[in-house]
Amino acid sequence: EGDLGPVYGFQWRHFGAEYTDMHADYTGKGVDQLAQVIHTIKTNPNDRRILLSAWNPADLGIMALPPCHMFCQFYVDTDRGELSCQMYQRSCDMGLGVPFNIASYALLTCLVAQVCNL
Repeated sequence: EGDLGPVYGFQWRHFGAEYTDMHADYTGKGVDQLAQVIHTIKTNPNDRRILLSAWNPADLGIMALPPCHMFCQFYVDTDRGELSCQMYQRSCDMGLGVPFNIASYALLTCLVAQVCNL
């Protein structure tokens, strides 16, 4: 069917919403963690709770696989106007997963920094 369930993107944008299928409209449902990350970076850049989580124990049973890259935390260097990201990964394959996830989170960090004018 091609439906992985409520994995990464769903958790980032609709954490806590009830998942039905990939075609449903989840607008306004759950917690939009990505929007919260961006808002916090813009309004309280020294906050140490700028977190993004893909790990939702309530949804693990309906995910195709539990998340490998689970959490990331953003840090703002206000003196230099730079954004960094620390990612936690519970499991990965070295040949494909590690290089892809490094590149993906580097890109995510650049995109968030751009949106936040860093």
